[in-house]
Amino acid sequence: MTNLGIFSKYAEFFRQNVALIATSLPAACLVGASCIAAGWLAAWRWRLEDRLAAVINLWIMNYILVIVFSAQFFSPLEPTVAALYTLPFYALVIPVRAWRSWSVE
Repeated sequence: MTNLGIFSKYAEFFRQNVALIATSLPAACLVGASCIAAGWLAAWRWRLEDRLAAVINLWIMNYILVIVFSAQFFSPLEPTVAALYTLPFYALVIPVRAWRSWSVE
């Protein structure tokens, strides 16, 4: 619902700047990948369950706060990247879950 609220507010901006949206999604994926890496490195020697929890906790930043704050005070680009961050997050939840199933410790 938050994404719909942001996307509806900037619908005209999105229609006029399709290329910007196309570059924002890879940027959001890069942020997500760096958070996964940071969580993995921070929990390098922990048990697998704790390591996965660290990865997810660093990965799911408080993007709702970022979206709302940036939508209020910045240009449409900032909340767009924050809102697009949810797409790689939800797309990678399944592989992270599978990672837990495949890992043997």
